[in-house]
Amino acid sequence: MALHRIELADLLAQRQHAGSVDLASRRRVFTDLAGTHLSGFRGRGMEFEEHRRYVPGDEIRSIDWRVTARTGHTHVRNYREERERPVILACDLRAPMWFGSQGCFKAVLAARVAARFAWAASANGDRVGGLCLHAQHSESRPASGQRGVMRLFRLLCDAPPAAAQMPPLSQLIEELRRIARPGALIVVIGDFHDLDSRGQQGLSMIGRHCELILGLVSDPLERQAPRPGLYPTRASDGKTAILNARDGHTRERWSRQFAQRQEQVRALAYACRAQYLDLRTEDGPDGAFAQPSRRRAG
Repeated sequence: MALHRIELADLLAQRQHAGSVDLASRRRVFTDLAGTHLSGFRGRGMEFEEHRRYVPGDEIRSIDWRVTARTGHTHVRNYREERERPVILACDLRAPMWFGSQGCFKAVLAARVAARFAWAASANGDRVGGLCLHAQHSESRPASGQRGVMRLFRLLCDAPPAAAQMPPLSQLIEELRRIARPGALIVVIGDFHDLDSRGQQGLSMIGRHCELILGLVSDPLERQAPRPGLYPTRASDGKTAILNARDGHTRERWSRQFAQRQEQVRALAYACRAQYLDLRTEDGPDGAFAQPSRRRAG
């Protein structure tokens, strides 16, 4: 398997590990649902089934006030979950993701994790779609079976490594808001290095109606600066550069910046009632799906 580029054979090989991915939803809902998903998660706008009398514990937002006024009794809307849930895998593949000091490049890990989600979703009868951010953004509409999986893989493999032009992360999130249907599972994978208030607001809005997973990709050199010295590094284009880690203040600021970013993403996941994944290049995708932090942040 290539460590510094995304290869189709590598993504196809992730199929044998799809069983490690738990796609069961963890969010409470307004009412019990029917369908292939036993998660109990519902987004507003899904298929309406019937009205029924309100019982204590029902979600207030599910009350139908028109029916309540007409009948004189409080009624709630009952919904049935779609049988083919859309699963959107959104990957940040911009220049900062084409880096890695151990294991593989961050972009490669993001693609492998997305591939496992895609194979698991396909096996679960879900429709798989994708969205990649690099010099621009590319999109594949959700489709059933291997067609949706292969469309996603083409997006990942065709992404230009380390493109000079770098649109903001908020652009990816805005595109997600545009295509995300209520009740969908949205998985966002990247390093979130430029997550701003606009991006946070967009993810919060997505989280109101969709199941949301945030995967933070990191390399050991981001989490902790190396010992003082000069270190050679290599980019995805093969060019080398020297990393100067001699200055103590620089090294301290280095580690602090990542800790702040990690806390920012964790806090956002908690606020959105999303799941948080700690994705480390040295651990690979196996470490991602074995970790306790796979649990919902809220």
